[in-house]
Amino acid sequence: PSLTARKVSTWAAPDMYYKPQDIESAAKLYLEAGKAAGSKLAELPTFRFDLADLCRQVLADRARVQLERCNKAYKEKNAEAFRKECAQFLQLISDCADVLSTSEYFLYSHFERGVANRGTTEEDKQTLVNSARRLITTWRPNISELNDYAHRQFPAPLRQYYAKRWEMFFNERLRELSGNATQKEETIRTVTTNNGEAVEHISTRNQRMEDFEMSIMNGTQPLTPQEAPSGNILKIAARILKQDNM
Repeated sequence: PSLTARKVSTWAAPDMYYKPQDIESAAKLYLEAGKAAGSKLAELPTFRFDLADLCRQVLADRARVQLERCNKAYKEKNAEAFRKECAQFLQLISDCADVLSTSEYFLYSHFERGVANRGTTEEDKQTLVNSARRLITTWRPNISELNDYAHRQFPAPLRQYYAKRWEMFFNERLRELSGNATQKEETIRTVTTNNGEAVEHISTRNQRMEDFEMSIMNGTQPLTPQEAPSGNILKIAARILKQDNM
């Protein structure tokens, strides 16, 4: 987490190559088609997947804007506004988890089973599952620039891992604004090479955050995956697309 984050992985491009309004328009058209009289599109898993995927991207794009609002309130040292803007950011994560919960193909349990099925022995299966968990959580304590390497969006990690980290991060910033910071943090800058191009990666080391990340990665605080889809994507999409905070 960072108030100035512009990308989710070390090697990603920081600038958007599309217009967020186009994604939102596409999602609304999908929703209209699904709700049209006599339409049976919503009965198709492929349609539900696509609508969920579009809504997921709408929320991710809104989160970029919302994070800028969080940063503005923080720089203005307005604790009350910062608390409010952070709550809106966390709500976007919750909404994204609700969206993805509607399709089995976005569930962490589906992903984990697919990984485990590639193993031939129980030991192999567990090794693969452990490696997969590392991919979507953290490579700490060894290779910090690979933290969030896969940055997959599944309901369980969103609610139980990513949202928790952001909440911890926001709470620490709130403590700073009130003059009660409790954690010593260290800013780390590393430079890696991607296709011959130097890429700078900036991260903040916070022991409480790292302990939490490690507890999820090593299974001492395991993720509780959702085993079956839940929720109606048409209803959830209608609620989300009615809002507009761009």
